[in-house]
Amino acid sequence: MKPSFLIDEQVFFQSRRLRIEGILSYRGDISSGDRVLILSPHPHFAGDMNNNVVRALAAALALSGRIVFRFNYHGVGESEAPPLDDESIFDYWRRVEEERDYTRALDDWRAAHEFLHLVAPGRNRVVIVGYSFGALLAALGAPGYDALDGLVLISAPFGKMKTSEIEDPRCPVLVLGGEKDFVFDRSARDAAVARLGKRVTVETMSGSDHFFRGEEQIVVKKALRFLGEIFVAESTSG
Repeated sequence: MKPSFLIDEQVFFQSRRLRIEGILSYRGDISSGDRVLILSPHPHFAGDMNNNVVRALAAALALSGRIVFRFNYHGVGESEAPPLDDESIFDYWRRVEEERDYTRALDDWRAAHEFLHLVAPGRNRVVIVGYSFGALLAALGAPGYDALDGLVLISAPFGKMKTSEIEDPRCPVLVLGGEKDFVFDRSARDAAVARLGKRVTVETMSGSDHFFRGEEQIVVKKALRFLGEIFVAESTSG
């Protein structure tokens, strides 16, 4: 039997003709498995695919036998940036946040989703995990896909979304956040949960903030438990 070691493979794909950097994580002893796409925090706030929460989730989910893909949005890390004229990439992402124009970022995650299907084809299940800004993008984009098996929204800034923008993704959803998160808005979260369908699990970590420093493994355990529960339920009902 081959050893169960973790492989992190740097790859590149195209989004709007830009070369986007990503990392595929998987165990060395598997050739297929459920697929997980992780969406990173906001680049304007130093968010990338090497964020502490993203890295912890990628490693744990991959070691559990899943094929995990994370990536850097355009202009971040080795991902190419769009034409900026005299604007810095920092100012570009600040403007994205100010204008709340997430079109290009959504295109990046759709392209990443397609790439994951190309490199890990088959009928295995697909889960989207978004953290912070990534959770916002996941909530906005997930309803456009019919084949999602699960959606995990961590520290989602629901207060930045209009209630009308949130739709039922037609799959089980975990909404996880910290009680002391600076983006936590209970009324906005409750309004979002009401629109995310009937299969929503809400967990609020007492005493935790937005960044989960030192608490990454707690977040990981909650995500793994949720995925295990929905997949067991799916197998039983099937």
